[in-house]
This record gives sequence, C-alpha cells and structure tokens, in this order.
Amino acid sequence: MIPGIATGTRFGPYKIVGWIGAGGMGEVYRARYIFCGDVRTSSAASLPAATGAVSCRIIIGDREVGLSQGPHILGRTTEVAIFVDDVGVSRHHARITVESGGAVLEDLGSKNGTILNGCRVAAPTALADGAFIVLGATVLKFRLFAARDRRKPLRSALR
Repeated sequence: MIPGIATGTRFGPYKIVGWIGAGGMGEVYRARYIFCGDVRTSSAASLPAATGAVSCRIIIGDREVGLSQGPHILGRTTEVAIFVDDVGVSRHHARITVESGGAVLEDLGSKNGTILNGCRVAAPTALADGAFIVLGATVLKFRLFAARDRRKPLRSALR
C-alpha cells in the first residue's frame, strides 16, 4: 500500500482496486467514467514566486519532457512536440502554451476530448502544478517550477 492512496482512489479514468504484496504494487483497471466539477483558473498570484519566469514539464510514464516558451502540440503523429502513442489520441489532440507567467491547456477539437483533473476541457484553461491531463487512455502530469536565478548558486541539500 502507498501512504495516502487508498483503495478506490481514482486518477482520471483509472481506479485503484487492490494492492499486491507488502511492497505496495497497485493494481489499476481502466474504467470509463468522466468526473465533473467546478473549474477554477489559476491566477498569477498562485504561481511560483520568481522573476516571473517559470519552467514547465510534462511527465508521461517514465518520460519527462521540458516545455520551452510558446505552443506545444500533443498528439499521435511524430510531427508534434509531445508524442502520445495511444489509439484514443488524435493526431493533433491538444495544445499547451507556455508563457512567462504559466501555461494554458486547450483541446484542438479531438474526437475523445481532453480531460484536466477529471473534467473535460471546453475552453483554454490555466494549468496548475501537479495537474493530471488525460488524452485517450494516457495520463500525463504537468509540473510547474519557479525558474532558478542562474546568477545564484544552488545551496547544498546536506546542510
């Protein structure tokens, strides 16, 4: 069992239905549910404090993709910035646009839609750190970090 994740917890279209052994391997089955709720857009005040610049990443399984400023298309063709190998994903499925203050997710008229934290994306929506994006049956995690001032050295974690 993983601390804080109970049986029955849902992640997008997935649900934890049981645990295997003492090592905590979760058994996950695909489910066809759509969860809805109030969508709240992030304000600039809720973004990490820095010089206004942010660093964004998308995590897909064991792959991590850095996102530079500008638009990034997610889809099932090799011509896109973020390739998602899933038959339920359109060739040009969604777009993440990174700006100095954060990032915005937009569905590009995909057949199966884009899900953000359990809700279908109907209009461009601000992304918050830790947001879960579902394209087809693939779950992606969005990460947002304050850009580090490169003039200052990193402090040692061992202090």
